[in-house]
Amino acid sequence: MAPDPWDIPPFAGHGDKTPDQTYEAVGRALSSWEELEVSLSYLYGVFTEKGLPPFESHAEYGKPLIFSARADGLERMAARYFVRHPNQQREAEFARLICDVGRFSARRNDIAHGIVRPVVVGPPISVPDNDPSEAPWLRMNYEYCLLPPTYSDRRFHAKRTPQYALPAEEIIRFQTEFVKLHGRSTRLGFRLQAAATPSP
Repeated sequence: MAPDPWDIPPFAGHGDKTPDQTYEAVGRALSSWEELEVSLSYLYGVFTEKGLPPFESHAEYGKPLIFSARADGLERMAARYFVRHPNQQREAEFARLICDVGRFSARRNDIAHGIVRPVVVGPPISVPDNDPSEAPWLRMNYEYCLLPPTYSDRRFHAKRTPQYALPAEEIIRFQTEFVKLHGRSTRLGFRLQAAATPSP
């Protein structure tokens, strides 16, 4: 069975040549997640129907300090909205969206709480000694990945192997999914807003 896009990927067998590649991917992914949450705060404002200025509805969505609580509040507002404005298609669209966002939120947390570390990939590298009369010495072959912090037991398997080791390409893959979710959320908000706006 093919893995779902929100699953933790198996280790790719390689990391990034420089830590800057990993750090850049982390920044891109987290920025894209925040853009997604801005679009969810817009949806929150649509569902409340209070006519609040955008920044006020955004702030109301953002009062809970953790995403799961913000998502719960958004779902409650959506349930009330669809009682007042029944639309099975849009309600199902929202249900799929918030379910997928919840699944990907675990990967967002992995990225946000991970640390960039060197990992050993492949056999040691033979490096010539400065003294040509000496035998070459061995250097560990390091590349860089995003790993969980060692204090977080729940992010390690029983034998203290990390649950994830993400090179930039995997982090960017998640970022791409965050961007797709942002698009879905934004389109839904516009559709609901357009349906609520009286025709001239």
